[in-house]
Amino acid sequence: MHNKEVLELLEECLYGDKYFIWSDRCIEEMKTLFLKHKGQEKELFRRLAKSSNNITKYKDEVHLAIPKENEILRHLRIGNSQQVYSFHVQGSRFNLRILGTFYKNNVYMLTAFEEKQGKRRTDYSGNTNELESVFKEMQDYE
Repeated sequence: MHNKEVLELLEECLYGDKYFIWSDRCIEEMKTLFLKHKGQEKELFRRLAKSSNNITKYKDEVHLAIPKENEILRHLRIGNSQQVYSFHVQGSRFNLRILGTFYKNNVYMLTAFEEKQGKRRTDYSGNTNELESVFKEMQDYE
């Protein structure tokens, strides 16, 4: 797929479901991640759609229904004690994480990144202030 085509499809995917509210930051990070994985776009879109469908279906209990792909970050809270979730979009050659929170009947997607491989899992705790800022900014747009 050409870069322009990938970005157009990604925007359709991200803006196509009003249940998901994507921060500008997260949208830019998703674009970067999709372009980084050239040749794997179809699998990325398929995995992202699967994850989105599961989130829509199970809502804030998605971590209970599909624990290998979603987790609640118990040590990380933002806003008025909003729980932060880590949604996994994983394939054979990529391992993406999208951090989000459920708020007012929607899921707010705050940031996206590639999970580091190795013995130590990515430490999310350093993101608290940034996530807090992104979440507040998104609330201000309501």
